[in-house]
Amino acid sequence: FPSHDILVVKGYTSLLTADPKFMNLNIHSADNSKMAYESIYDAISKHVIYDLILIDLDIVSSRLSPVSSGKQLVLWIKKLMPETKIILTTRNNEYLLVYDIWKVLQPDGFAVKMDLNTNSTIDMIYQVLNGFIYKSPFVEECICKIWENETLVEDYNRKIIYFLNMGYKTLEIQALMSISQSAIQKRIVKMNKAFGVVDKNGLLKEIKRLRYYRDWE
Repeated sequence: FPSHDILVVKGYTSLLTADPKFMNLNIHSADNSKMAYESIYDAISKHVIYDLILIDLDIVSSRLSPVSSGKQLVLWIKKLMPETKIILTTRNNEYLLVYDIWKVLQPDGFAVKMDLNTNSTIDMIYQVLNGFIYKSPFVEECICKIWENETLVEDYNRKIIYFLNMGYKTLEIQALMSISQSAIQKRIVKMNKAFGVVDKNGLLKEIKRLRYYRDWE
């Protein structure tokens, strides 16, 4: 269980060891990306494959680790342990970012922390270990919300919105995304039309109003 909070790790461990369904589990834990990398690398060197790895995407980064984020850790595990099931948790509650995590990392289970309690955590782990895909209620809501507006299903459009919100100009976005400035402008115009606004400022305000990005202030 790589997590940013050792108390969270201990909580997961206590939950599982107290439940009869998980009595035979051999549990390892880490509270930063370096510890997680070393634990997994050690397992690989001993030809040990984990059945399940639960990763807190808010995990503390370490400059000393070859994998400096939860996302990099997931991609590394998928490459070296392709049969290992992966569950992700995050405190993030923004529709676009939660959807991107689900689509890009394709975990076996994914939960926003506000959805988790004792029963739902046990149920999530049990379902994934038994071959089911688990999405917590808010993750389901995010996926449905994105599909309500099909312009946001396109990866380029979501990236453009992200960069616009960060304050980048279209010329700067062109360099970051390796697509032409005219293509970016056409996509912005298309999204403006879909959201019933006339410019990129209106687009960002409407996306905030509709809570695609919940935490924008």
